Amino acid sequence: MPLERRFPLETIPNDSKIHAVEYYPDYSVICSIGKEAFYGTLEITYYPKELLLEFMSFEAWLRSLAMREMTIEELCRLVFDELLAALGDILLVVTVTAKTTVHAPVRATITSEAET
Repeated sequence: MPLERRFPLETIPNDSKIHAVEYYPDYSVICSIGKEAFYGTLEITYYPKELLLEFMSFEAWLRSLAMREMTIEELCRLVFDELLAALGDILLVVTVTAKTTVHAPVRATITSEAET
């Protein structure tokens, strides 16, 4: 199911020539398997070129997922794909850490193969 774009990701110019960004926002979604809410932290590391992620737009987009059903693996892929679409072909690492009442903490990671 395609994601509705009520909260588009915005970017800002990398005028400061930042080389690396680490970002750790929290999230909450509904597990598509167990139908229970779960939450956790995203660990996003990227090496920008011309653009930086505007964090408020990302957090609004992330909050818009709160009632959407998905697995952590699907969330990881969705965040990864959305960030690459917004920031271009960059080196990007996205890790989703989930905390649930059903099982032990779990993580999923995707790393791009773009050259810096």
